[in-house]
Amino acid sequence: MIVNNLRPLVIAKLMVPHIIGLTLWNVGVVIFHTLGHFPERWGLERGPLYYSSKMMMWSDVGIPFGAIAALGGALAIFLGFRNNSAYDRWWEARKIWGGLVNDSRSWTRQVVAWAEPGVNDDADEVKKELVDRHLAFVYGLAHHLRGQRAQLLEMLPRYVSEDEVTRYARVPNIPTALLIEQGKRVAAAREAGNIEHFRHLSMDRMLTRLSDIQGKCERIKNTPLPRQYDAFPRWFAYFYGFMLPFGLVEPIGWGAVPISVSITIIFLSLEISGRSIENPFEDQAMDTPMTALATTIERDLKVAIGEEPPPRATPNDRGILM
Repeated sequence: MIVNNLRPLVIAKLMVPHIIGLTLWNVGVVIFHTLGHFPERWGLERGPLYYSSKMMMWSDVGIPFGAIAALGGALAIFLGFRNNSAYDRWWEARKIWGGLVNDSRSWTRQVVAWAEPGVNDDADEVKKELVDRHLAFVYGLAHHLRGQRAQLLEMLPRYVSEDEVTRYARVPNIPTALLIEQGKRVAAAREAGNIEHFRHLSMDRMLTRLSDIQGKCERIKNTPLPRQYDAFPRWFAYFYGFMLPFGLVEPIGWGAVPISVSITIIFLSLEISGRSIENPFEDQAMDTPMTALATTIERDLKVAIGEEPPPRATPNDRGILM
């Protein structure tokens, strides 16, 4: 997620190719129009292009601006609907991960407050194991949603044993396997007397909440915005940009070039903005900052069990918080 202001270089990288292409197109439209209808403006006699325009009954006022305005209004409504849908997906993903932050703190509070010495007098070990495996789940969920299985397996040894890592390497959905193992370990702690029965039930409900969070994230990940909502706004924005200079060339002449390019760039910017947030788990600049949120969770959880927290997450050199 970009946390600094959009830098001119970022904007230029996105927009300069569009500006160049639109400028060339608009200049071509103005030249075509004036050569076809007013060749005397170029110091030329009436030529083939002039007579061809007359034969095609191409009006010397180009396309009526009312038609272009109607097209622009329809495009604005379409882009607004699409961008609202994309933003709803992005905001839902952020709310889900905000819920994960809260539930992680609640889980750790339960572990720290409820784990007691049992038959083996290993309450501290139980607390550390349950908290560390939860951190593996949080970071693992971020890598899982981004499709980074290699990074996920590389991260696991920091929080779980080598035997567990070996088992998880054989399963397709590692976050789910982590929650299953967490449930088994909580049940074993209840049998050993580390966790009282009714407290065990509350912790099991918390694991169910974590499973629901994973399912909600996977629903967004695996159900992309319908492709027509991705393709049509972009096509219509380009089509509008191609048609706009025909409606401006007669009333303002060469002024159609900067005006048409500016209006079209605004529509393209809206289209790009919606497309950049519609899939919030793709490891892109506008995505949900899952790694940063996982680091926030780890800082709180490590302090809760008396360990040194990691440093705070900071934006990278491009101003992006991952």
